[in-house]
Amino acid sequence: MKAKWLFLIVLFIVILMAAGVWIRQDKSSTIANLSPSNNEIQPPIVLAASGEVVAAPLANKPDKVKMTQPESVRRKAGEPLNSPPIPVQFPAPPAPQMGWAEARYEIDGRVIAPGNQHGQMALVHVVPGALISATLKWPKAIPGATVALEVVDGGRLEDGQLSQLVRVDEQGEIQLRYVANRQPGKCQVVARCGMDETVLCFWVADESAKNIPAGL
Repeated sequence: MKAKWLFLIVLFIVILMAAGVWIRQDKSSTIANLSPSNNEIQPPIVLAASGEVVAAPLANKPDKVKMTQPESVRRKAGEPLNSPPIPVQFPAPPAPQMGWAEARYEIDGRVIAPGNQHGQMALVHVVPGALISATLKWPKAIPGATVALEVVDGGRLEDGQLSQLVRVDEQGEIQLRYVANRQPGKCQVVARCGMDETVLCFWVADESAKNIPAGL
């Protein structure tokens, strides 16, 4: 009797195992049939409450994306890219914080007011070693602002210095004394205040004045 019950229990277990194997094989074949066979987008696979494998509905099938070039970069084969237009005239540098300075020179009893082109003073002819008293005035001066003076291409400031610091007075001016170079040629004094820059330009001529360039 015990052997009969044992045989029935073993048979029942074998039947359950066989049923499980069959169910797994059936699910695998269903998923294989639902897998994509080409490059098209397939709907996702979901498992229903009953245990069946079903395909979820796909709301919208996306169209293929067509890559196009914008009109601005389309060009024929071998055609060069469009280069930016060359400006007819380069823009002037931005105006300084205190505006463009005005200058007044006193040289051997003569008073000269040179023109100013964006911070570059007009060239003034002087004799070798000339003593120049200069006054700079800014239209939008900041009283108390520090101005750095620097000698370029020869000559000396007062007391033989090559550089000096001065402050803008209440009238918006600074004064300086400059001794020109004794060698013929161009010499300059640069006055800087922050980003503002003014250049005083002089041309030292020899006694015969043969070295003065044409047009100066």
